[in-house]
Amino acid sequence: MQKILSLLITALLLSGLSIYNNSEESQEFKSWQKQYNKFYGKSEEEYRQIVFNKNVELIKKHNSNVNKSYSMAVNQFADLTDEEFEGLYLGKAKQVKIENIELSNGNNLGEVDWSNKMNPIKNQGNCGSCWTFSAIGAVEGYLIIRTGFKGVLSEQQLVDCAIDAGDGCDGGDSDLAIDYIAQVGSVYERDYPYTAQNGVCKVLQGKVRIQGRENYGPNEDAIKKGIQNYPLSVSVDATYWKFYSQGIYDGACRDDYHNHAVVAVGFDYSGNWKIRNSWGEGWGEQGHIWLKPGNSCAVMTRVDGAI
Repeated sequence: MQKILSLLITALLLSGLSIYNNSEESQEFKSWQKQYNKFYGKSEEEYRQIVFNKNVELIKKHNSNVNKSYSMAVNQFADLTDEEFEGLYLGKAKQVKIENIELSNGNNLGEVDWSNKMNPIKNQGNCGSCWTFSAIGAVEGYLIIRTGFKGVLSEQQLVDCAIDAGDGCDGGDSDLAIDYIAQVGSVYERDYPYTAQNGVCKVLQGKVRIQGRENYGPNEDAIKKGIQNYPLSVSVDATYWKFYSQGIYDGACRDDYHNHAVVAVGFDYSGNWKIRNSWGEGWGEQGHIWLKPGNSCAVMTRVDGAI
């Protein structure tokens, strides 16, 4: 590992970069390390500061453009390259067909926002288990709104036990995870806490159940009518969401490819989607991101809700 890091540092230096000796930049990195409890060996720390400084430069350049509809901010991912971020926090990439996408007819559906009704934002940590958070978020949202449910359900149960739905921290399918909850039942997080790593299944049955799952075809108005009832599980391309802070995201992303599962918790009068993520409250707008109307970042390509 040390040899690899040394080679990476050398390559960066040879490409014209240098480790920043500026005291202000160094102090910024030290403060960030303290805030996020980041500790490294000496060689890795030098490399991580190079990555951090380049990311800060990127964020400042983006925010200096007054024409951007969203802003970026330094967060817990600031010491990661794009490749590292994608490998650690995003799921399996999947190409999807978009020939049958039906955009809104301009129907005035008003606005809805379930975010304040939901349980607090969760954090998947260094584990590609977004599919479990998307499924649990949709099920919790359904139960909270329909029945006044007060509990917090377990993602770790799905990571360890829902083997037909996914591969734990190596990704999975939220729709199949919702099916699993309908068939087997869900347990409370207090009884099966999250560890952010694969484990051995500890339960065979859960007490909290739903009747099943409803799929919402890729019709924008139909999806929004569904969200008016309760939050829905959706898949997206989140490749470039790393430093999103606030505003309507109009950055790079594909509409025929997804690698991350989240929860659609609302939309505004302009049709922008409000999305609940699983990267903690410190990311985005208290853990949320706004997407443009339509199939932004493939948000309409896989939509499922609990029933």
